[in-house]
Amino acid sequence: MRPIRTHFLLLVSLFLLNLPVFGQNLITTFTPTATNVTVGSTLSLELKVTNFTSITSVQFPITYNSSVLQFVNITGATLPGFAASNYNATNGKVTISWFPDLAQYPTGYTAPSNTTIFTMNFTVAATGTATVNIANVSPGIEVTRNGQNIQVTYATGGSNITATSNPATQFKVTANTIHIPKGQVGCMPVTVTNFTDMVSLSYIMHWDSSVLQYQNTKNWNLIDLGASNFNLFPAGSNNLIMSWFEQALTGITKPNGTAIYEVCFLAKGAVGSSSMVTINGTGFPPGGGPAEAITKASVDVWGPTSGVSDTMFVIAPPPDPNAVTFTADKDTTIVGGMTCVDVRVKNFKDILSAQFGITYDQTKIQFKSPIQFGTNPLGLTAANFNTNVPGEIKFTWFDQNALGIDLNDSTIIFSICFNAIGAAGTTSPFNIVSLTGLPIEVVKEPGGEVTPNVNNGHVHILAFIPPVVELVPTAANCNSSATGKITAKLIQGGPVITYTYTGSGIPGGTLTTTDTVVTNLLPGT
Repeated sequence: MRPIRTHFLLLVSLFLLNLPVFGQNLITTFTPTATNVTVGSTLSLELKVTNFTSITSVQFPITYNSSVLQFVNITGATLPGFAASNYNATNGKVTISWFPDLAQYPTGYTAPSNTTIFTMNFTVAATGTATVNIANVSPGIEVTRNGQNIQVTYATGGSNITATSNPATQFKVTANTIHIPKGQVGCMPVTVTNFTDMVSLSYIMHWDSSVLQYQNTKNWNLIDLGASNFNLFPAGSNNLIMSWFEQALTGITKPNGTAIYEVCFLAKGAVGSSSMVTINGTGFPPGGGPAEAITKASVDVWGPTSGVSDTMFVIAPPPDPNAVTFTADKDTTIVGGMTCVDVRVKNFKDILSAQFGITYDQTKIQFKSPIQFGTNPLGLTAANFNTNVPGEIKFTWFDQNALGIDLNDSTIIFSICFNAIGAAGTTSPFNIVSLTGLPIEVVKEPGGEVTPNVNNGHVHILAFIPPVVELVPTAANCNSSATGKITAKLIQGGPVITYTYTGSGIPGGTLTTTDTVVTNLLPGT
């Protein structure tokens, strides 16, 4: 006797409604927008995006002047699953082709505004100019949101490159790109080229003070070089004068690429912002300057391109893997349906109190009372929540025993239910945030207040939810009797589903029905 198969791939034929495209054009920008480079150097350009919302596929070519730039590779991709197979490089063109795993991102992938989705790396091959940008050439630009084509605003988002010669004997002081998490301090190495028999060096470094705040220099790597050789002029400005003199006048030589010191900045700008760090002779006080690099033979080898600029980027600080974490689910429901968003915790150890706000789009989802507590590990009641203002919920809690509460990772502390009142294809965020008068705050015992991580959720509204069905068999007797049956369990989706069963033991070979149970099946069906 052959048993009835335990799992079937059930194909359910349903018709999808064409959904309108929501949102604005996708905006792309290469950073830095303009830069000067030298032949033989490397160039890295970040591609930033805005309105990268519910994106289900991406295809576009990026062009450049191949007589000036030589493409190397793409690194630092933040698009899920992006790999070398997602780009194809030919002479003067790199074609990008990517789509998210729709099983993991059923409504498409969304990235915050001004996110860098990848970095393109080039080698500067020759002098000249080049523009790196998306171009409407073969195979064309095609980006879809929720499966529908959208417009891409790219024309003004290119990066303009000017490449100049780099003679082997030219003296250089070079700023170097680093990425600093917002609110943290990062230190940029300042390197030299053709630093031979040097006895004196002076120049000024500049940066965008709205993005970076100077802290100090360190790791000085020249005799007689220290903190006193650096001064802000005027005080508190973004002009850092470097002035060094080797008192013994023996002449100092350093290998190419050697860092002679590090300069440290606090990243105060917004995540995604950047600042060009330039080195030149502009800004000396009266009677000072110009920039110079003096050898022990009293030759000034500072030239027009001796100061080499580069970019510093402000990035999002990495989450602390050990921090208390609140995670909201990403739910999907149908128009007029209801769903409950679970809020889970991780690293919830010795917690005395917690408070935060929750915001949602009240034009798309409507709060449904009461709040669900499940096993209620925190002993919550309705008094722990304030839902008076549509679109926001305030949550406050403290341990009545003042001992600190421990919860297992992924424990659900509460669930908030909503009715879907928005149109099909729309999404309401479910964000854990600070509200006026209610900042996000978590207190541990001991240690006091700590900074938590939050993973926001959402509620996505569909015309229907694609069904997932499990078929559960009941074996027939071995006496050739038609006593077997199959029960269809609807895991998700709806509303009413029509099932089509095909098999040798089914009368007529095929049965189409809305019934969830099919009976009178022979062995081997």
